[in-house]
Order: sequence, then structure tokens, then C-alpha cells
Amino acid sequence: MYEVKILPSAHRDLTRIVGYMVNELKNPIAADKFFHSVEKGLELLKTYPSSNPVFSTVKPTKNEIRSQLIGNYLLLYSIGEAEKTVSVIAVVYAKRDIDNILGIED
Repeated sequence: MYEVKILPSAHRDLTRIVGYMVNELKNPIAADKFFHSVEKGLELLKTYPSSNPVFSTVKPTKNEIRSQLIGNYLLLYSIGEAEKTVSVIAVVYAKRDIDNILGIED
């Protein structure tokens, strides 16, 4: 079993996304549904962190990044095999320029 750690950057992303759904879209039901989908996704990562595809970036990264699709969003994470940890790096809208968000330039 792996320990899932949500990095501060990913926590900010989740807060921003849920806030957008509630405050801008005026859809607290969608926000609640999204939040519960994220919780389920995080639970799966505890047992099966390698089940999601490796995220392909323009340039190689220090650690392999994987992505889990949750609705219209990608949960990006890395696996620390030695420590048995999963570090959630970011949660982003799937159609965004993710290399740029992660600071990976071509």
C-alpha cells in the first residue's frame, strides 16, 4: 500500500477548481461530484499507482509523471517506489498546455 501525498500546488489546484465550480458556475453539485471522484481516484492510487499511463512531456523530467483522468481534469503524480509514496503534483484541465504548467519548456 502506498501513501498518497497531495503537494501544496495540487491542493491549491483542487481548491481553485472546486471554488470555480461553486462560485462561477454556480454548480455545487458538480463540485461535490468532482471532489468525490478525486477522493476515489486517490484511493485507487494507494493500491495501483502504476495503473495509469506515463504522461508524455516535451522534455524528460527528473521523475516519471503519470496522469489519472478525472472528468475533464488530469491528476498528475509521481511514484516514489523506495518510499512507497505517490506525490500528487497538480490537477489541471485536460486540454491545457500541461508542459508549460509544469515548467517544462521545449
